[in-house]
Parts: sequence; structure tokens; C-alpha cells
Amino acid sequence: MVTDEDELRILRALLTEVEGRGLNVYKNSSFYRPAFDSLLKQELIRHKGDKYYLTETGEAVVKKHIADFFKKKRFK
Repeated sequence: MVTDEDELRILRALLTEVEGRGLNVYKNSSFYRPAFDSLLKQELIRHKGDKYYLTETGEAVVKKHIADFFKKKRFK
């Protein structure tokens, strides 16, 4: 289970990207780079050409995160 907010932000950025997405803003950022590298190491995202994609496991993680988010009462 991923709980790091930076990792979750990157996973959410890929959620609807069927054709992949260039993640240079995350990859080249000293702030996000540790989270980016962690996701690659955990095999939650993968690199092909100049694009990044969710793996099957990464998709399951981000789907659970989104579902849990909407289960919480956010409005009064």
C-alpha cells in the first residue's frame, strides 16, 4: 500500500493516460525524484520510450486510493 503523498500524486497523474505520459516535471524535480524512483523500483510505473505508464499493480493501487478517497465524508 502506498501512503506517500508524492508517490500518490504521480500515480494519479498516470491514471487516465492510456498512451502513457512524459513525466519530466516529476523525473527532473529534486523534490519528486525520490518518489518517482520509488515507484519505478516498486514496479508501480514503467518506462517505455519517452513515456511512463501504470503497471497492473500500480493501477490497482491508485484505484484503491481513489475509491478510499471518495468513501470519506468531505462535505458537511
